[in-house]
Order: sequence, then C-alpha cells, then structure tokens
Amino acid sequence: MCAVPSSLLTNTENLTYAIRQNTRQDKTKGLNYYCDFIRGSLHEVLEKTFPLFSSQLSKQNKERYIEIFLRTHKTQDPEHHHIATEFVRLMQKQVDLSVHALSLLEYEWVLFSVEISPKIVFPQPILTIEIDFFISDAEIICNPTLICVELPFKLNGDNYTPNNEVVAYAIYRNSKHEILYKTLTPQEQRLMSKLSDSLSVSARNLLPAFSDCCSTASLASWLLRNHIDELISIMPLGVSHD
Repeated sequence: MCAVPSSLLTNTENLTYAIRQNTRQDKTKGLNYYCDFIRGSLHEVLEKTFPLFSSQLSKQNKERYIEIFLRTHKTQDPEHHHIATEFVRLMQKQVDLSVHALSLLEYEWVLFSVEISPKIVFPQPILTIEIDFFISDAEIICNPTLICVELPFKLNGDNYTPNNEVVAYAIYRNSKHEILYKTLTPQEQRLMSKLSDSLSVSARNLLPAFSDCCSTASLASWLLRNHIDELISIMPLGVSHD
C-alpha cells in the first residue's frame, strides 16, 4: 500500500484546523460556507437525535457544546452516523452536566442505537404453550436489538416525567421497525439479565432460577406475552434462528 503524501496530510490538517476555528477571518468564501455546513450538521444531529435533551438547552449552550466538540474532541468513529455517539462521549467526559441531563442524553442515544442497529427482527409465529412442551423443549432468545436501562424518570410516549427513584426499562425495535419500551419490575429485570447473558436459554434451565418467585405456568405466561410483543422469541430446541 502506498504511503499518504506528506503534502496531503499537511493540507488535510490545515483544512480541519480551519474548520474547527469559529472565526471568519482569513478564510475564503468557500471555506466559510463549508464551516457553516459542518456546524449546521452538528446542530441537526443535536436537535433531531437528542430532541428532549436539546429542548432543555439555551441557544448559547447549544453553540458552546458544538464549539467544544469541534475544538477538543478527537473522534474514534468519524463516519457521519457516529457523530451522535461521539457527541455523547464528549458530554460524558468533558462537560459538567447534571445527572438528569446526562441520563436524558444517554436515553436518547439508546433510542438512536436501537433504531440504527443492523440486527434483523423477524415477525414472531403465533404460539400456544403447553406446560410439558415449555419444560422440555422451549428455548428463549432475546430480541437482538434489546437494551435494558435504568432511568431517573418515567417514560410517557415521546415525553418523560422526572422521578425520585430509578425506573428500569427494556427498549427494543420490533419487526415493524417501531421502537418500543417496557417497564421492568425487579423480578423482570432479573429475568431479562438471565436471558441476555447468553445467546439462548432453555426453559428447563430458566425455571429453577425463578422457582422461588413464580410457577412454571406464570413464567410460561410471561414469556408468551413477551414473545407476542417481540421482546423475546420462544423456539423449539435445536431450531436454527438465522
């Protein structure tokens, strides 16, 4: 592979340095247009990917965070669709946000990550579970886009309500490309943790871990409801999931 010419590296560094500087002095008209385009793109990412977080910011703070991003942050994934992730990394490490504001930003990043996940979610077949089948042959698989989070607020559609205690949620995408969330009880958190620790879990191995809090019938009923909602999949043992 040929080495990159030093002149090209120098010109690229000069260009990126000029873009990062928020001054219009000594810039060509074309470069000023390009700088405006870059800053406009960052504004769009901030307002469209993080609308709830962005709505809490003053115009001055939006401008300030974008300038901090351009001047100080060395991106790890420079592709365009990773700008949102890079912005979150910056805010976690270099900007002093309140716990609430940072949690709101990270929550909206989870929604973004679930939405763009390359994982495919297939429609679920309709099932009726016989207890004997459940004990001997059922295999449980989590939705491949699933992310479980704890938030200091309650979700309410596209909005939220601050809460004094953290609330646990399962956030995932269904086969219709809808982003869904489910509130998790402590018992459901424990169950989802058990399920997400491996690619699949057989029902016969799952039941003993929860025999202290639910019967076989109640666990089967919970799994069936969430199979229908595409949070998890119930499959016969040995069947391929590809």
